[in-house]
Amino acid sequence: MLAFVAYRMQAVEIGRIALRHATSWESPPPIKVFFGERQVIEGRATAFTNGAIEAAIVHSRALLEFMGLKGGGRFKKLATIFSNP
Repeated sequence: MLAFVAYRMQAVEIGRIALRHATSWESPPPIKVFFGERQVIEGRATAFTNGAIEAAIVHSRALLEFMGLKGGGRFKKLATIFSNP
């Protein structure tokens, strides 16, 4: 169980870092990804940051559900969720 929480917390932290970088740019900088000596991706930094931010949102939701906060698949205000468990 601890590994489940640690894995998801790490994903949330990576998403937080990606969000911090993405919001600091006037325009996304170029990025190159290498596997060993071979370049496999070239593009903009959003190729990484967008996916990391989206994954952090999914992992955040899983952690909230793990802690018992569920919305029944519908958008609700937190006050409604807490008053009608």
